[in-house]
Amino acid sequence: MTSSPPRPPRVTVITVVRNGERVLEPTLRSVIDQTYGHLEYLVIDGASTDGTVGLIRRHEGRISHWASEPDDGFVDAFNKGIDRATGDLMCFMNAGDCFHDEGVVEDCIRLAGLGAHDARRAVIYGDELAVTDEGEELRRGDHTQLDSHCSLYHQATFIGADLQRSCRYDPRIRVGTDYDFWLRCKRLDGVSFVRVERVISRFRADGVSFAPENRVHVLLERELLKILNGGQRYNDRDVLRMAKVLAGFRVKKAAERLIGPSRYAALKRRLE
Repeated sequence: MTSSPPRPPRVTVITVVRNGERVLEPTLRSVIDQTYGHLEYLVIDGASTDGTVGLIRRHEGRISHWASEPDDGFVDAFNKGIDRATGDLMCFMNAGDCFHDEGVVEDCIRLAGLGAHDARRAVIYGDELAVTDEGEELRRGDHTQLDSHCSLYHQATFIGADLQRSCRYDPRIRVGTDYDFWLRCKRLDGVSFVRVERVISRFRADGVSFAPENRVHVLLERELLKILNGGQRYNDRDVLRMAKVLAGFRVKKAAERLIGPSRYAALKRRLE
């Protein structure tokens, strides 16, 4: 007597948005057009005051659940999505982010080869395209590099539901929420990281962590997260390295203010 094949995992895609009318439509379309047959779609809106809710309503026939209510920021909205999800795997595809094409979810589940039970403590991941004003840059996911930098990308991962619920997002962290999550996942027993050779998502590289004025905060926060999550031992060298990053940034910004942005950019090109 042959055993029946394992049940395919149910995938919950979560979109978090606030006042995202300008960028939300492509995100919605990229999710509802997916060919995978076991997909749940949640949209968590933070009480938008523009046309976001109207846009969601136009697509609500293809959305499993949506809500528009005040929250305490995007991390709170992430955790609300986790609480309402019923899938075996979760993927965050936030306003402005898109799946690369309509077959992505189906391909990733097939390539990973995990049934619903095993998927619940797995991270299935691949690559993403970061879109800037200069063009597109391929960013390859690689969980083996997490101790040195954030080498997994939320838009390009499917996270097991049991794992996701045991590592909720920390609202105290400003821009390194995802990195903190990956470092904590890596320390848990029984977690499977499964890489698939697939471009999963496209995202606009213009969020909080990419803003020039936040660069120092991002770098220092990620160094501290590595220390707090056991990726590095805290010693004098760590302090000196962070001080060097901070000093270097301050010097560059001072030079830019002194000679002007265009002349500074020209000087930088000559020195590279």
